[in-house]
Amino acid sequence: MKKICLQEIQVSNMMDALVGNLLPKENPNPYVDKEEVLSLLRCSSGTLQKLRDEDKIEFHSITSKLIIYNYSSIVQFIKSKSNLI
Repeated sequence: MKKICLQEIQVSNMMDALVGNLLPKENPNPYVDKEEVLSLLRCSSGTLQKLRDEDKIEFHSITSKLIIYNYSSIVQFIKSKSNLI
């Protein structure tokens, strides 16, 4: 097995490219529904509820059962989590 040595900047550039490919593409609609958010975040309904409870993503309750989410808030949340690496 070969060992490869990379400089920190190289690793950072590779991670930026990888995260850029994983981020959702531009959405013309500023709001998305629960199913789309679950797909974008690849999370469960329980995790989505926790994110709402902790005010980590923006949302609006239209009715007691209909909640819409701010698309740019979802993208911003994904970007913030990608900086942990």
